[in-house]
Amino acid sequence: MAVKIAPSQPKVLMLGANALVRDNVRILLGSMGYQYLVARTFKEALALLEQEKPDAAILDPQQ
Repeated sequence: MAVKIAPSQPKVLMLGANALVRDNVRILLGSMGYQYLVARTFKEALALLEQEKPDAAILDPQQ
């Protein structure tokens, strides 16, 4: 009997960006099956990197 294991959702961390950009990216990534993590500061981003081990990161160059 074969056991099916559901693939995990890739995690994407976003650092910075304004609320409108964050919301739009969250909607887009969610529709594509990604988990979405937000860090408003570099310190928060470092903590999330350690705890959640995201697969990718989006950095706002304006921050």
